[in-house]
Amino acid sequence: MNRARLSAELDGSFPTEIALRHVDDGVFAGNEPVDLDEAVRAACDNEDEYEQYADEGFERLGLEVLLSFDWEGGGPGLGSGASLELLRLEPHKSYVVFRDEAFGVRVFASVSEPPTMFLPSFIETFFGSNGTAYGGEVFGSIPTGTLNFRPDLIPELCLRDGYRAFLNWASEHHYGGWDSFDPLDWAASLKEDAPSVDDLADRLDEVSSREEENEILLDVYFLHCYEESR
Repeated sequence: MNRARLSAELDGSFPTEIALRHVDDGVFAGNEPVDLDEAVRAACDNEDEYEQYADEGFERLGLEVLLSFDWEGGGPGLGSGASLELLRLEPHKSYVVFRDEAFGVRVFASVSEPPTMFLPSFIETFFGSNGTAYGGEVFGSIPTGTLNFRPDLIPELCLRDGYRAFLNWASEHHYGGWDSFDPLDWAASLKEDAPSVDDLADRLDEVSSREEENEILLDVYFLHCYEESR
């Protein structure tokens, strides 16, 4: 496959520069994310070549998983998962990819900054707008669990800022930010070192705002529902 052709296919879809804190320039988005399947098909010389990439979930492109998410359903087979990935096609060009079961593999942004420069700020704007600043929604609620494969690029505090911003977005847009995560039910099933249901309920009863409640729940979440792969 012609990787330069694939890069050109993607770049043509991201005309709008996104202003990020602490990042000078080089992050671009479009009106909607790009279907990676369609872009790869256009960049391949024939259908057989395309199928070789598609059959492997486009792993041959060198996609790197940064974060993975899961949402537990109400019974067997009702769970779902997603991941945020990075596609490097050129030494100084990356693409941010979100993969889920509903929409497949979507490319949300074209980036000419090194990942260490743009990812921390990108995470806050991406989740803080639930992907809409980059053309499409990604979450219905906070995941039941989050696994961070690159904490060196995405520190825990950075992701927490992103989730806090998502909760604010969810409140403004009438989404259920914690729909897949009931901290009281969850606390009842934890080990002895976890806060008791009564203690957690007491803390929640003492708060006077949704923001304070979210901070308590984020404390709980990142203590027990967030992991790092090192």
